Amino acid sequence: MLCGERYGWMPIPETISSDDMTALENIATSREAELLDSWYEYADCIFSLKGRVGRWANDKCYESDVVAPLRSLFARYAEGLPTWLEQVNFVGSATAQEIAKGMFASKENIAHAVAYVRTIINIPESSEGDVLRSESECSFSMQRRVRGLLMGNVPSSQVYNPVLDYTEYCSDDYKHRFDDEMLIVCITVRKEAVIYYVPVFGRKCAKL
Repeated sequence: MLCGERYGWMPIPETISSDDMTALENIATSREAELLDSWYEYADCIFSLKGRVGRWANDKCYESDVVAPLRSLFARYAEGLPTWLEQVNFVGSATAQEIAKGMFASKENIAHAVAYVRTIINIPESSEGDVLRSESECSFSMQRRVRGLLMGNVPSSQVYNPVLDYTEYCSDDYKHRFDDEMLIVCITVRKEAVIYYVPVFGRKCAKL
């Protein structure tokens, strides 16, 4: 997993449960309610996002007229949900959803995780938009939580979390050092997590 300073793109949910949809409709504005009704269809006890056709195939139109207003609704709803794993279904970035549904799906998965959690300091104003850009305060809040969850749940031997001056981060020297240090972390995880089986005897061998 690679976790930097930006939260990234937040897709709207592909599916919404009946209970969540009822709760969303209760807090939606009339326009938001219309969008929910237009874009989510009910089948097999769940609401599914419809496909994009016609003018909605245009990313800018779809983002401004459909995604942005629905994302605002989902952000308000997520504020009232008790856990990050529930919130991420509605305001999770693509990376956050991968972390939630992959690594945090079981404790066993955490044992196989490798995380790169970087912090860049002394960023020039001219470059802040590229490094720090997030779409909203909700994005900043969720990004802080993702970083905290990674650092709090992934063993330190499985995390590479450098604090880098911006100039150092952009240097060729760091690119080479990144490769070397991430390789060390990956090898450590492999040694701890990979167990070979002996087909002949059908029993586990010792860890590497």
